[in-house]
Amino acid sequence: MRVLGMGNALTDIIIRLDNDEHLDHLGLPRGSMQLVDEKRSKEILDYFRQNDMKIGASGNRPFTFSTGGSASNAVTGCAALGLKCGFIGSAGEDEYGKFYVNDLTERGMTPYFQTMQNTPSGTAITLVSPEGERTFATHLGAAYQLTTLFLKKEYFEGYDYFHIEGYLVQNYELLETSMKMAHEAGAKVSFDMGSYNIVEENLDFLRNIIPKYVDVLFCNEREAQTFTGKTGNSALREAGKTCPLVAMKTGGNGSMLINKNIVYMIPPFPAERIDTNGAGDSYVSGFLYGLSKNYPLQTTGEIASLISSKVISIIGPKLGSEGWKMVKEEMSRIIPATS
Repeated sequence: MRVLGMGNALTDIIIRLDNDEHLDHLGLPRGSMQLVDEKRSKEILDYFRQNDMKIGASGNRPFTFSTGGSASNAVTGCAALGLKCGFIGSAGEDEYGKFYVNDLTERGMTPYFQTMQNTPSGTAITLVSPEGERTFATHLGAAYQLTTLFLKKEYFEGYDYFHIEGYLVQNYELLETSMKMAHEAGAKVSFDMGSYNIVEENLDFLRNIIPKYVDVLFCNEREAQTFTGKTGNSALREAGKTCPLVAMKTGGNGSMLINKNIVYMIPPFPAERIDTNGAGDSYVSGFLYGLSKNYPLQTTGEIASLISSKVISIIGPKLGSEGWKMVKEEMSRIIPATS
C-alpha cells in the first residue's frame, strides 16, 4: 500500500526553553502559532544565538532541526512503518530546501518538489516550554507558493491514500484540484483540519469540499465543534454525515471514530507529556497504516493512539529508530492474531 502527502514543507527549528520568560521577551503568546516574515524569523533565532543558554536537546547547541509540516510528519511516519510514500511540496534553493528533500529521500520516500529560486524555504521555529507546550513562529516562505500548475496526474498514480493538511486551505484551487486528481487516480482522500481557526475562517468552503471529496477526516474536538456547530458526541455524529470515516481526537481522553453511524471509543495510552509537537500527525500515521492493512477500526484507532503517545514523550515531531522499534513491538500486541 502507498500513501502520498501534500502540505507545507517546513523545516522545524526546535528550541527547548528553560522558562517562558523568553516568550514574553519576544512577544509570542504561549501556545500560539504566529506567521512571521523572514526578518522576524531571523530576529527570533538571533535572540537565542546571543543568549548563552543550554536550551537545546544536544547540550549547548540551541537548535535541533527536523523536516516538518503536518502532512509531511504524517506521511513520514507511514514510511517508518513500512509503507511506500511520497510527498508533494515546495522549497527554496537553499540549505533548508536541500536538507528537506535529502531527508525525505533518505527515509525512502519519493519527493515531488517545486523549487523556488528567489524565495527561501519555509521554517517553523518551535519553542517548547518546560511542560511541553509549543509556541510557533512560522515563516512559510517557498512552502506557501505551491500551486496547481505544479501538479501532474502521474504524481498521484499508484497511491492508495492521498493525505492533505488543513494549513493549505488558503489555496482553495490547490486543495480541490489535488483532491479531484487523487480520486481520478483511484486514491482515497484523507484530510486533517489542522486548526479550529482554519475551520472558522473557511467554513463554507470546507462544508462544500469535504462531502464532495474527503474519505477520511481528522479533527480534534474544537475543530469538530466549529465545523458542525455542535459539541462532543453530537459534533462527531454530525461530522460523520459529511464523510464516510471521521477520527476525532479528544486529548487526554483518547479519540472517537465514526463509520456508518457506528461510534468507536479509542482509549489513550499513558505517556509523559514532554512535547506535543507532532502528536496529531503521528496519530494520522498510525491510522493510515491501520487502514492500509485493513485492520478493524478499533485496532486502527489503538495503533494511532499508541504512536501518538510515544511522540509526546520526546522532543520533536518524529520518533527515531529506537522509538519506532518500540512502537512496532507494542503494535504486535494490539494487532489481532488473525490479521
